[in-house]
Amino acid sequence: MRTDSTRVSDEAYGRGTSYLAETHGPEILPGGRRTFKKTKLAQDAHEAIRPTDCYRTPDALRAHLNKDQLALYRLVWQRFLASLAAPAVYAVREVDVAAGERYLLRAGGRRLVKPGFLAVMQDDAPERDEWLPDLAAGDAVAIRSLDASQHFTEPPPRYTEASLIKELEEKGIGRPSTYATILGVIQARDYVQKKGSSLHPSELGEQVWKMLDRLFRDIFEVDFTARMEMELDKVEEAKEDWRDVVKLFYEPLTVDLAAVKERRAELRSLVQEESDAVCENCGKTLVKKWGRNGPFLACPGFPECRFTRPLEEEEAIDRACPQCGGKLAYRNGRFGKFIACTTYPSCKYTEAVTLGIPCPVPGCGGQIGERRTKRGKVFFGCSNYPKCTYASWDKPTGRLCPACSKDYLVEKDSKKKGKYLRCPSCRHEVVP
Repeated sequence: MRTDSTRVSDEAYGRGTSYLAETHGPEILPGGRRTFKKTKLAQDAHEAIRPTDCYRTPDALRAHLNKDQLALYRLVWQRFLASLAAPAVYAVREVDVAAGERYLLRAGGRRLVKPGFLAVMQDDAPERDEWLPDLAAGDAVAIRSLDASQHFTEPPPRYTEASLIKELEEKGIGRPSTYATILGVIQARDYVQKKGSSLHPSELGEQVWKMLDRLFRDIFEVDFTARMEMELDKVEEAKEDWRDVVKLFYEPLTVDLAAVKERRAELRSLVQEESDAVCENCGKTLVKKWGRNGPFLACPGFPECRFTRPLEEEEAIDRACPQCGGKLAYRNGRFGKFIACTTYPSCKYTEAVTLGIPCPVPGCGGQIGERRTKRGKVFFGCSNYPKCTYASWDKPTGRLCPACSKDYLVEKDSKKKGKYLRCPSCRHEVVP
């Protein structure tokens, strides 16, 4: 649904408040209908994203949804009900402690008095409150420990997918319906790489950005997309003629494109780096290029000389190719690392790199290995695909779940719990 609206229908509002009052008591309601600010660029043609009926609880639908569907529905269901509930109320206590005449130390604590929306969003509720003891003015306190730390100016943290979407929204770039596409494209084309939850620019991404910023600086200004969105909105509202808007954009673009055509050879050299390797066919120095499977070395004499080789030396495997008897080596492809025969293209034997863990599907006989989707996202699947469709976004450990013995425990990591293991089938958790 193309919407970031916060508006809900009267029927949905009535059903939601009735459910809250019946389940948690009337004190959870705020005493009036809550309203939320609407941004200038909000797509408000539809209602907010919400459950069709809040009485269809996630637990009631568990048998009809898979794991991902259930997690998504639970999120929407909880957020909708939480938006109708009253705020959480805390009792706050602060204590100032004088340390001699030069220092004043402050300690704070809080205690939950009324849970409000936290009764619904239990995952966001604090695990425990820090509450200070009763103290009176003039009471003496003993110092147990003193930790001194110095904080220097630090660079801003790297973007995560969530913080990048927030930045796009604040800058007026794109719309809610395009955010997922933007994140998918920059990762699928290897402009950025996701390490943990952070997005890191790749070498290819930096090279592409340097060229685009040099050639199309007016288009790649941060405000350009926001201005274009505003102009298109004016066209939709019949305040401007679409021909004038297109002309304003197209005429400067044609000038930039003409300059690019004249400097094509120069620009090609900007994204190519000379290496120490020599072409085995013609003796020219190989240059570094980028392809669909990442960087590689190629002869600058293309198309007369078509010699190419991997950027990194192939890591040989002490095992012969089962088809031709040649040597096997690791290679990198668009779907990740794999094993191939070094005599390619005369022999096209390949096999998947596995974790050495047998597939948990009964009678499969395959091995679990790391793979990549078309958009570059890493997952773990069976080597017998498509005959076996076992897949997991989280890395399997090879340890069967002690509770159900149906699946492997997978590695998980969260801010609240840290690193732990969980069964995808029964959701049983184990702390390593």
